[in-house]
Amino acid sequence: MTRVFGALPVRAATDPAVSVRVPDAAAGWAVACWLVAHAGSYGLGQVRYQDYQWTFGQAAHGWTRVADARLRAAAGVVLASG
Repeated sequence: MTRVFGALPVRAATDPAVSVRVPDAAAGWAVACWLVAHAGSYGLGQVRYQDYQWTFGQAAHGWTRVADARLRAAAGVVLASG
C-alpha cells in the first residue's frame, strides 16, 4: 500500500483491525478500493469507509450502507479487518 499511496498513518484499531488515516474523500475511496482489491492477499474480510462497508463473503453485494452508526468508520479513516 505504501508503494501506491505513500506513507499514510496506519494503526491497529482492534485486533485484527487496522485504521488508515486519509487526507480526503478521494484518497479514502482509493485506499478502500485498493484494500478490497487485495483483500484475499492480506486476509481481509471487511473494509469500511464513511457510511459503507464491503464484506468478503458478500462481495457480490458490493459496498453496502452501515445501518448502525456505532459501526461506521470515523471521518477520514478507512477500517480493515480479517
